Amino acid sequence: DEIVSTLRIAPTVSSDGKIKIRRTFFCLEGRAWVVVDFASGEGTPHLRELIHFYPTFDAQLQEGRVLVRSRALNLVVIPLGFTNPKIRFSRGEDKELPGFYSPELGVKFDSITLSMENPSARLPWLGGYLIVPEALAGFVSCAVSCGSGTISFQISGKAFRLSV
Repeated sequence: DEIVSTLRIAPTVSSDGKIKIRRTFFCLEGRAWVVVDFASGEGTPHLRELIHFYPTFDAQLQEGRVLVRSRALNLVVIPLGFTNPKIRFSRGEDKELPGFYSPELGVKFDSITLSMENPSARLPWLGGYLIVPEALAGFVSCAVSCGSGTISFQISGKAFRLSV
């Protein structure tokens, strides 16, 4: 298991103070990114992962994953740790999922916003998403262990076990 880099973000707390989320970013061998959130606390919250893409990208839902393509780059976004996630995406003027890129003040271009939702998560919850080039998207399986804080999966025959 070779992980080029790991970045952990300080935990954020919900406005009512009942839920704490810790986010960790992993760069796998410089070829793929994994974003993992660990949510703990009380209740069954509605959890949503959002990803915003540059305006040249388009998205297409395919078998529980999202193909995100531009002229120069084809990516696959694969949810991790979700049970039947609600996946949707929009571009531009959408009331719930607006998507814009603004290179300077007063200028904006429509862009894709991708949403992966778990409407009633059981806490603790461990999940997130994998972003991998389409050519490497031989994703096999995912195992999540909230107790040990690990996510394990395979990409193109190589096994990874990540700890948050």
